[in-house]
Amino acid sequence: MFSEKQLEQYRSVKASQELRESVMSLEKSGKIYAFNRKTLSAIAACLVAVIALGSYFGMSAGVNAELVAVPQSASFYRATADERAVVKLDIGGSYTVKVSSGYVLQNGEQVKTAELDGETEIEWFVPAEGELVLTVKKGLIIKHYRLYHDVQGWKLEEI
Repeated sequence: MFSEKQLEQYRSVKASQELRESVMSLEKSGKIYAFNRKTLSAIAACLVAVIALGSYFGMSAGVNAELVAVPQSASFYRATADERAVVKLDIGGSYTVKVSSGYVLQNGEQVKTAELDGETEIEWFVPAEGELVLTVKKGLIIKHYRLYHDVQGWKLEEI
């Protein structure tokens, strides 16, 4: 690709003595900071773990759902109409509520997903059939609650 003459000319290019001395003097006077990468990595990993755990436990402690009013058993098994379950949400700040079956009333509208803020009670109209799961999402925290009937009556449990 290059001739022998061109390679020889390239090899003969050298910096002047003054430029060489100038660069070398700058290199000797400059401070070079060196960090132990293993120590720095360990500190960063600990910091990330503390932040993640703090945000998880700080947010999950404030997410709670409780069943206030339950559907009537006799009318619940009729397939003619949805029944009303009132769920109290004890959550600070803004969060999202989603139902798997039925709908939630929000400002007079029937929605499957509602954006809420602060402690509130929602009216969840549940159908006679289907899986009844309520999902609450606040930031990175997602909790699922199942509405079911057993021998003692209606229950809302975290799953």
